[in-house]
Amino acid sequence: MLLLLVPLLLQFLCNVGYRTASQAIMVGVLLWCVPTFLRHFGPYESVEWMHEVRTKDAMATMEADHNAAQVSNDHVHIGNNWLFEPAMSYYRDVWKLHWLAPIDRNGIAQHDTYRYVFQGDEEERSDDGFTVLARFPKAERCC
Repeated sequence: MLLLLVPLLLQFLCNVGYRTASQAIMVGVLLWCVPTFLRHFGPYESVEWMHEVRTKDAMATMEADHNAAQVSNDHVHIGNNWLFEPAMSYYRDVWKLHWLAPIDRNGIAQHDTYRYVFQGDEEERSDDGFTVLARFPKAERCC
């Protein structure tokens, strides 16, 4: 919230005669922000939601496995961490995966057909008898 006051402060400095100082501050902020943005810009990395950058790949992998198995079950359930739910629901709707039950935020359970979890969650539940379809690399932390 305090960040929103910076433009007001710069405008105030500009209005009271410190135009050069306010311009220098703006250039400094720009020189700091642009390289940070460019360093983290790309299709496989996101500053805010780094954990979700492979959700599309995971959904495609589950769809391919489901199609290869030719299962007629209309209520295939995915157990997932709640952080993945928005993106998974998006792909379920856009790709019209009607065989897939609505995605929820209830975590993983014994009745799951598939699971999409963080690597630590998988290791804790390795005794459940699930086969790993794919592993996706972690997105790098920024800053």
